[in-house]
Amino acid sequence: MSKQVFVVLDDREWVSAEIASIVGPRRFGDMLHKRARLHEQLRGVSESVVHCQWMRISHSDDVAQLKLMLKNTSEASALVLAGRAGFSDLTQLRALLQRLAYADSAFCDQLYHPLLMFFPDAHALAIDTEFVQQPLHLHERPWQMDLLQSFKPVDLASLEQFLSFFAGVTDARHFNQINFDRYFYTKESSDKLKMEAEYRFYSLVPEQMRPWLVEPFDFREHAQAASYKMLRYYVSDVALMWIHGALDTSRFDALLDRLCVFLSLRPTQAQRGAERTDELLLGKVRTRCEQFLQSAGGQQINALAKSSDPNLAIEVLLGRYEAIYRQHRARLLTVPLAIGHNDLCFSNILYDPARSLLKLLDPKGARDADALYAHAWYDYAKLSHSVLGDYDFINSGLARVHVNERGALELLIDAPAHQLALKQAFRVRMRAQGVDVDVLRVIEASLFLSMLPLHLDHPKKVLAFMLRAQQILNEIES
Repeated sequence: MSKQVFVVLDDREWVSAEIASIVGPRRFGDMLHKRARLHEQLRGVSESVVHCQWMRISHSDDVAQLKLMLKNTSEASALVLAGRAGFSDLTQLRALLQRLAYADSAFCDQLYHPLLMFFPDAHALAIDTEFVQQPLHLHERPWQMDLLQSFKPVDLASLEQFLSFFAGVTDARHFNQINFDRYFYTKESSDKLKMEAEYRFYSLVPEQMRPWLVEPFDFREHAQAASYKMLRYYVSDVALMWIHGALDTSRFDALLDRLCVFLSLRPTQAQRGAERTDELLLGKVRTRCEQFLQSAGGQQINALAKSSDPNLAIEVLLGRYEAIYRQHRARLLTVPLAIGHNDLCFSNILYDPARSLLKLLDPKGARDADALYAHAWYDYAKLSHSVLGDYDFINSGLARVHVNERGALELLIDAPAHQLALKQAFRVRMRAQGVDVDVLRVIEASLFLSMLPLHLDHPKKVLAFMLRAQQILNEIES
């Protein structure tokens, strides 16, 4: 007969100072990974197995409650997971949980500081006096148990393993594939021309910009795809720091300092400014909105948005955007073209605050020198759509679209309160750079509208982008 299994996440440990510099001071289970907190992911897997009972312990009262439950339960076993244990493939964990109802031998993943321990008799955990004092994985003694052979959890207290675990947090476009080992990243895509443009970008930009960029190498073209490699840096991207609220005002100012130095190094030119700006900020937006409306998924999402609020329909948003663009076009055309990264979102910025290390990934690319140039404020707008536009919160599942009391869709962002001060600091910095923030937000609105057909695999995200675009347009008009 199968017996009940208590799945216990021992999340009493706080992250180290090194990890806290990336995700802020918190317990491991509260870290965000693929649009959910780690403890929520593990709970979901555990509760999907009928004989499993989930419990997360984060302080002494939880331990006392668990011990009482175990003592009053007969014929039960217990699986203890360290809070720092990461599971890259949750299907493997679920398969293990399904087998545990019939397991009769104690085991762990490693003899010293195990991240996973199974007790076939849950009472053994209930009477373990050391368990009250600290998590079992912090004890120095070796555990006399069998070793689990099927898979090993990731130790999220190790910076190398932590960064590897979170390397795939940002959703890749459907035509891109990112692989990595200990030394290199390999990016592959079916869009071979785009890959060639990204690869050539580094050799085309001026020398003064190259130290800030991660150099690509080993470009290869295959029958169906193309690829190139990059040296792997064990540094977090800013998107991960941003959604965890790990950047305070001083660290954010230091980051902006370095980004503004990079942006100040870009050569500029005035030729073809009007033509290229109209193409980028008007023609591209129209094309993307047409793609959105021509797709079955886009039509369904647009119908849902329109039923909630006729003004949320993409046709209305596009019309409003075009009117606002024409209103601000003269001011936009006073800004020259510049050689830019042109995809300077937080997920493409690697930053180590302790070492003041900044490296930029995945530029838009160019196949010739002329294609390097775009509107000089476009890079600033990419930063703005992360800072002021809350793009990374939406992209990471930290935004909720719900129906308010008037029956209209509403966007709620789960962002730390202190980021209001960071947004103000960003506005101040933009003004110091000579950037008109109100006009900059016109470009930011274009980014949200242009992204719609690229994220149709996540309809809630698309609705959030539409609501955010509407909010930005409202702010510009007011």
